[in-house]
Amino acid sequence: MKFPHHDNEIAQSEAHYNCDQWVRYWFHIGHLNINGMKMSKSLKNFSTIKEYLSEYNYREIRFLFLLNQWDTLMDFNPESSLEQAQSKDFEFKSFFRSVKQITQLYDIKKTTQKFNQKDFDLQTLFYQKKE
Repeated sequence: MKFPHHDNEIAQSEAHYNCDQWVRYWFHIGHLNINGMKMSKSLKNFSTIKEYLSEYNYREIRFLFLLNQWDTLMDFNPESSLEQAQSKDFEFKSFFRSVKQITQLYDIKKTTQKFNQKDFDLQTLFYQKKE
């Protein structure tokens, strides 16, 4: 696929971004299969992320891809794959909900324990990451 595919991608991207070198390296990830078959418009098993966003939220779609290793074949089955992603999303939301409840119980600025700057920095970092 290096020629002409990559050369075409590079030419279009460099023209669009008005730069001499858009990327230095290309990485191909594992192929995407749908129910055991290569995803292809000609096989009429082609779907877009936009279509799935009408049914699922963006976090679930992200988890769908994060649950698969980048260099392996991804066999996408809409029912089971998205069910796993929804489950993982629920785990993360539950974790952060629990952390929020615990942190709301304690306002570190009002506690009798003396906190140092690292404690305050950690709390600030936590809230930034949460956002």
